[in-house]
Amino acid sequence: MIICLGEILFDCLADQSGRELERVESWTPYPGGAPANVACALVKLGTPAGFIGCIGQDTVGDELVALLNTIGVDTSGVQRHATAPTRQVYVTRSLEGERNFAGFGNISTTEFADTRLDSQKLPEALFTNADYLVIGTLELAYPQSRQAIYRVLELAKQHGVKIFVDINWRPVFGSI
Repeated sequence: MIICLGEILFDCLADQSGRELERVESWTPYPGGAPANVACALVKLGTPAGFIGCIGQDTVGDELVALLNTIGVDTSGVQRHATAPTRQVYVTRSLEGERNFAGFGNISTTEFADTRLDSQKLPEALFTNADYLVIGTLELAYPQSRQAIYRVLELAKQHGVKIFVDINWRPVFGSI
């Protein structure tokens, strides 16, 4: 069993390549977030995986949890926040296909549910059967989710779980 901790979100890709953010007319949402992608890929390859993260109590969050469940990812580590929304990232593309992270709409990066992962609500039971823990680094930028990562590291140590860190950092998310 492999536990993946971090963000799950929708990457909203501009349907019109080569345009500035202000000139994009429409967007197509794709499920994303590196840790969630890893959990899904592992299950598809036949390795049991669980996901730990926080999403909003919103339609977007419902869609993402339903997708994890359909694929077979253990979602017992998914927390739902009552007021903070599930993160959506807007991505424009050059005519050559190069991605540019264009922002989060009208919401500050600190206001999304994934920044509110609660260390007190982490399911220790996930760690009793886990062999590995894959941690993304974006949650280190926010005080509450950083505390949850510290707690997860303690749980991994207590249960002999090996740790992998996915350095997936972008300055747009803040500083560690």
